[in-house]
Amino acid sequence: MTINNTSDTMDTPPRSQGTMWTVAFGFEAFVIVVANSLTVAVFATGRQMRKRSTYCLINLSMADLLVGAVPMPMWVYLVGAQYQLWEFSWDIQSWNKVYFPIDQICAFASIFCLVLLSLERIYATIAPLQHRRMSGGCYAFAISFVWLFSCTISLSSYMSLSLFNSRTLSTYIPMTALCISVILLCIAYSSIWVSFRWQRFDTGFYNGRAMLFERKLVKTLFIVTAASLTAWLPFVIVSTAVSLHDVNVDFSTVLAVKMLHYTNSLINPIIYTFRMRNFRRALFGLLKTRLITMSSSTLHIPLETQRQLREKCLRRLGSSDTKL
Repeated sequence: MTINNTSDTMDTPPRSQGTMWTVAFGFEAFVIVVANSLTVAVFATGRQMRKRSTYCLINLSMADLLVGAVPMPMWVYLVGAQYQLWEFSWDIQSWNKVYFPIDQICAFASIFCLVLLSLERIYATIAPLQHRRMSGGCYAFAISFVWLFSCTISLSSYMSLSLFNSRTLSTYIPMTALCISVILLCIAYSSIWVSFRWQRFDTGFYNGRAMLFERKLVKTLFIVTAASLTAWLPFVIVSTAVSLHDVNVDFSTVLAVKMLHYTNSLINPIIYTFRMRNFRRALFGLLKTRLITMSSSTLHIPLETQRQLREKCLRRLGSSDTKL
C-alpha cells in the first residue's frame, strides 16, 4: 500500500527537512538489508539453525530484505524529488505504476509469512509427530503460495485502480486480506495458548526440554507478530482515511507513518538476537569468522592458519546447545 494523493498537493517545504527524511529512510533501508542478510546467512549456515522449520523464518527475512532493497530506495527517490533535492524525471502516475505493486507485494509477503509461521507453529504444537514428518516439499509449496497470494492481492489492488479507477476497491482488497490475516493470527496464537495452558498435546512425544523450547519459540514469534502489526497499524489507519474519506494529511505525517511502517522489516532480526540463544551464538560466530578472515587477509596470515581458525569457530558454533 502507498499513499498517493498527499504529495500532489504538498507545498514546497524546506530542503533541510527533505535532506533529513531522505537520509533517515536511506539509513533505515541500509540497516534493513544488512540485518536481514545476516539473518538469512545465520539460518542458512548455522548447524543448529538448519532445520526445516526455519524455512519459514528464512522466507520472512527474504521478504523483509526485499523491502529494504527495492521499494525503500524508490520511496527515498520520491521523497527527495518532492523536497526538490533532485529532479523527478517521471510523472507521479507512471512512478506509482512501478512502485505501488512492488511495495505491496513485499509488504504482504512479510505479513503472510507471519501467518504461515503461526499456522506452522500450531501444527507443531497440536500434532508434533506429524509435524516432524513433514517433507521439504510441503514447506516449498506453502512458501510459494505465500508469494503467489501476495502477487495476486497486489495486482488485484493495482488493476482495480488503474483499469477501473476505483480507489475504494483498490483499498478494500488489501484491507480485507490484512483483516483476514489478523484474524488467522489471533486464532492460531489463541489455539496455541490454549494447548499449552491445558497441555493438550502429545506429552509422550515432548520431553521437558522440548516443551520449553516450543513455548519459548512460540512466545518469540508472538512478539514478532505483535510488533509487526503495531508497526503496520498507523499506516493502515492513515491510508484508509486518505483513500476512503479524502482526508488531507500533512506530508510530514505521511513520512513518519511510512517510516514506522518500514520499521516492520527491521523488527525481526532485533527480536531474534535478544530472544533466541542459538541465533545469537550463530550470529556472533558468523561475524567472528568474517572478522578473522578480513584480519588474516590484512595481516597476511598463512592460508593454512586461516583455515584452522575458521574451522575452530565453526566447531564452537556447531557445538552450541539447542536452547533458544
